[in-house]
Amino acid sequence: MKLPTIGVVGGVGPLAGATLVQKIYEDSGACSDQAQPRVLLASYPSEIPDRTTFLLGGSDTNPSVGLRRVLRDLKAGGATVAGIACVTAHAEPIFADIRAHAEEPPQLLSLTDEIKRVVESMGIKRLGVLSTKGTYQVRLFQDLFRDHTCRPVFCDRATREQVHQAIYSLKSSQFGRFDSAAAVVRSAASELIAQGAEAVLLGCTELPILLPEAELNGVPLLDPLKILAGALREVNEEQNRVFLEGLHQTCRRLCGSCSG
Repeated sequence: MKLPTIGVVGGVGPLAGATLVQKIYEDSGACSDQAQPRVLLASYPSEIPDRTTFLLGGSDTNPSVGLRRVLRDLKAGGATVAGIACVTAHAEPIFADIRAHAEEPPQLLSLTDEIKRVVESMGIKRLGVLSTKGTYQVRLFQDLFRDHTCRPVFCDRATREQVHQAIYSLKSSQFGRFDSAAAVVRSAASELIAQGAEAVLLGCTELPILLPEAELNGVPLLDPLKILAGALREVNEEQNRVFLEGLHQTCRRLCGSCSG
């Protein structure tokens, strides 16, 4: 039996992967270092082509190939559940190909499924969405909530372009532009709130780094990294429970006197 271990597919972008690991540990509720979950981070930025470029037809190389390579390495390292720290990677042309070639373990969680689960649990009817151009163009969130009572709302084209550029300023580590990038994202979120959004989804894993607040003008800001971190911990805890039960059963078979 493998020790339950969380695998994080990083490098898409690198800061998002590192931040996901941070969020896994921040809200774990562990009482000591030793009680924290086992986590592997594999971050191979140079081996995973840009997701938006592929989705918009600027490249024929599906980023799924590089992402599958990372998952294989996480599997070799002992990961039993994994998540990809990138929303755009969950667009159908990329994520479906990853799933089609998935190996078990690790169990691969869908970030978009987890987002939908949280939005449904909150009873949100009008969800503001900020994202990359690629995510918007392939209608990831439009289709995600197509058969749901929640209606996603978006900024106008010019603001979507500004948000996209803000995201890529973080990806390219242009640190001097972070303040202006954060201001762009904050303004775009305010625009969605003015449209009646009951919550705003920061629909790219770089966006919570630029806008880390839990609320804006009293409206919840939904952080996909926090959502994914919670889902990964939840599966990890269940895997730990099953693992310990297996150990206890083995102990009882071997010695006949183990009380747990």
